[in-house]
Amino acid sequence: MLVMDDKYGTKPPKVVMDGEKIKKENLMKLLGVVFDPKLTFLPHLEYVQKTVRSLNRKLCAFAGIHWGFAGNKLKVVYKKAIERIIVYAAPVWYSNHPHKLRKLRAIQRPSLIKITQAYRTAPNNSLCVLAGSCQYTSP
Repeated sequence: MLVMDDKYGTKPPKVVMDGEKIKKENLMKLLGVVFDPKLTFLPHLEYVQKTVRSLNRKLCAFAGIHWGFAGNKLKVVYKKAIERIIVYAAPVWYSNHPHKLRKLRAIQRPSLIKITQAYRTAPNNSLCVLAGSCQYTSP
């Protein structure tokens, strides 16, 4: 059971079902989106970051600097797999909050560096332009 916190800090209700008490949870995952009590969705972004990091490691096994997949093939894999994980259910959790935008850029960055074969010090905006990928910015 996920109880939405209010600013007054009231106690959560006690729910009993078939004589057993149902405990309060801090996070709830519903259809792949992680909800937290204050609906900040930062735990969801951390979950997405962990998933994308795992996929990036597997993808890097097939692409070195001088061997393996070229950047254009990596871009196809990025568009078809990784980017879809990042933007899944975005209308529910996305907002222009600066912390979320930083987190989204951090999630996207390792894949874009691998696609463009750029240095780690390359700016995020340049990586997005070179890779032809979407940018997550405020309007």
